[in-house]
Order: sequence, then C-alpha cells, then structure tokens
Amino acid sequence: MTERGVLPVDPALLTPVTMRVSADGRGYAHSVVRVRGHAVQIDEPPERGGGDLGPAPTEMFLCSLAGVTNVILRRLGARDGVAIRHVGVELEAVLDRRGVWLAEPVDLPWIEVRLRVAVDSDADDARLAVWREDLPRFSPLHTLLRQAGTRIVETWTRAGA
Repeated sequence: MTERGVLPVDPALLTPVTMRVSADGRGYAHSVVRVRGHAVQIDEPPERGGGDLGPAPTEMFLCSLAGVTNVILRRLGARDGVAIRHVGVELEAVLDRRGVWLAEPVDLPWIEVRLRVAVDSDADDARLAVWREDLPRFSPLHTLLRQAGTRIVETWTRAGA
C-alpha cells in the first residue's frame, strides 16, 4: 500500500492541462458538443422546449459527477492495492431552477446532492471509510460543489448489500 493520498503516476500527467470542447448550438435547447473526437448530444425534454435528443446540460453535469466518482474510487483502490470489481453510483440532486429560467441570479444552484455509492471490493470497512474521506478530497466535481456550498449527502454500501 502506498502513502495515503499518493498514487504513483507519470510526472507528465501531473501538470495542469487545458481541456477543449466545442459546441454547435443546433436549436433552442439542442447542442452537439465535441470532445476528443466524440460527439455528445445535449438537449432538454419536450416540456422545456427541447427534442429530448440527449441529457439536459444540468443532467450532463450529474452524469459527470457519477463518472468521476467511479474513476476516483478505482484510483483509490489502485493506490491502496485493493481490488474493486464494481462501483455503482446513483445520484439525486436538488437544483434551484430560478437561475436557469432567468427569474433571478442564484448563488447556490445545486442545493443538495444525494450520492449513493455501492462498492464490490476486497476492501475492509476501515478502507471503505478512508475512501469515503478521500473521494471528496480528490474529485474535482466534489470539490467544486463543496466549495460552492452544496450539501452532499453520501450513502455507501457494499454492492449487493
């Protein structure tokens, strides 16, 4: 097991990186966003003026939060030399929509995020507790939400429990 918080990694990967995306706004709510050769459809549901061709931008943010939860947990497992067979993530988030509807500016759009993480791993309960502490320390989206003042409520279980 390595020192907590340190994962051996190529030093070239530790420098800041500029990420690039480009978006083609094809209609009122529909955009095609390109990143690294991938095209992602973003749209709103019909009741909000969209064609339902993909997740809404706010839903895409939550998709990213779920994805980074998996990535960081698996890196924590690699750091600690503990096998992780599966990570399941479910999210519910309370969004103050006054801002996105231009009713008024909102300082805290994401009021609360409820994150349920199910881990199938060889980790003992003490190691899961360490990962639960480390996840928000290393996840850029957890950090962003926490620093904005969003309440994050986490429930961790063992997969299948």
